[in-house]
Amino acid sequence: MSRYIQGLDNVISGLRQIEKDQEKAAKKAVSQSAYLLEAQAKALAPVDTGYLRGSIKTHIKDGGLSAEVISHAEYSLFVEYGTSKQEAQQFMTPAYFKAKEHFERLIERG
Repeated sequence: MSRYIQGLDNVISGLRQIEKDQEKAAKKAVSQSAYLLEAQAKALAPVDTGYLRGSIKTHIKDGGLSAEVISHAEYSLFVEYGTSKQEAQQFMTPAYFKAKEHFERLIERG
């Protein structure tokens, strides 16, 4: 009987290691993708004073399992989506789609 319990302990230990490895890979994918999004958004942001570009920051959350990339410039939505007097100059949306593709590739690879 103890032989079966020992085998079960090995299986449980192995499953815990797989869980740790998967969580580590997920955190790495989230972090890499978030910082890629930040870099791309900064590269695409129109520059007048540089405030918009400098206001784009990454915030890693949930112990590394999620992230937000935010432009803290009050006017960033007007730049991204435009107004009745100004054409949209999207910087965050194209950066998001590039980072999303990167994230999906990382997750698929495992």
